[in-house]
Amino acid sequence: MQTPPRISPAGDLAKLTAMMELVESLHDSGFTSLRQVRPGIIGFPVDTDAAKGHLGAAAAIGTVLEPRIFHVVAFCEGRHAAGADEIIESTKIAAQVFEDLGRDATLRCPVDAPEVRRRRERLMEEASAILEGIRALGGEYPDPLAEPAVLARAVQTGLLDTPMFKGARAAKGVIATATVDGNCVSVDPATGRRVHEADRVRSILAQL
Repeated sequence: MQTPPRISPAGDLAKLTAMMELVESLHDSGFTSLRQVRPGIIGFPVDTDAAKGHLGAAAAIGTVLEPRIFHVVAFCEGRHAAGADEIIESTKIAAQVFEDLGRDATLRCPVDAPEVRRRRERLMEEASAILEGIRALGGEYPDPLAEPAVLARAVQTGLLDTPMFKGARAAKGVIATATVDGNCVSVDPATGRRVHEADRVRSILAQL
């Protein structure tokens, strides 16, 4: 949650519900998953009072997703490693938010808001383009998405990439991203214009 730091609440809900839909579409008699949400550490303000508000906001968004697990990030972790007292205080903040808001089913409505739904559909399309690209990398395997060698190659070729991979030996780290209208998107580093994932995937595969 709240990653990257400048993502909007609508963008965050769209991203999280798209992830839920992708994973939960795989449920069958032999596989299930449990929802866990976790605030992103890099988004926490250094000011501890502001960070407490940030933690409360993360928990409030989390109630909308009805998780089985809420991974509490201590409010101080944008500044320093948490001690026992700070962990306990952070847990109490999150627990109170869930206690106050989790009983109200009307809070689930934002998930179906038109803006969230529109952004979620776009993310699903872009995720599908990446998944199809990975399948193309491992066409010789019956299930490329479950093959470690194929996933490693997806990272090596840049199909699965992030700016944080820059300088890593086993990854490309060449992708550029920006926050546009509250969403994290791929952009052309030279022009700053948005790059659609289907186009980015096609470009990478064409060079192989």
